[in-house]
Amino acid sequence: QRLTMVTILITLGQAFTVVQSMGAIRQLRIEFPQPAKAMLDAMSVVTLDLDILRLPCLLQTGSPVTKFAMQLLTYPMIIIVLGSAGLIARKVEARHVSLDTMFNVNGVILLAFFITLTLTVLLPFQCMSNPNGSLVMMSNPGVTCWGSSE
Repeated sequence: QRLTMVTILITLGQAFTVVQSMGAIRQLRIEFPQPAKAMLDAMSVVTLDLDILRLPCLLQTGSPVTKFAMQLLTYPMIIIVLGSAGLIARKVEARHVSLDTMFNVNGVILLAFFITLTLTVLLPFQCMSNPNGSLVMMSNPGVTCWGSSE
């Protein structure tokens, strides 16, 4: 039974990596036909695309810096929530959740989100050129690369 659980977890990990890779492909700005486009758009939540959640409307700010900071803070927030859940489970249940287990869960989550976190950190460095010769961010064309105050 343990081998079955390991197989299931490895399969889920591989599926999550495929979903993240599809999200990375979505960022290439290629026009895909409709079935593929809908599937890639559905994967955008895994790539920390917070525009889907409409958080700038909720926070009443459209600042690219705020959006980028929220994307970077997603992983620490997940770890805080899981750490809090682990601490609550230690206090409430008789079952003991060891500190090693909590670190292992953190490592698995970090491994699972590696592609997404790497793409998020590199977002400000992905620039495209305008017809007038200026460079702007691909993720936010209103921000000029290497020369904007944001």
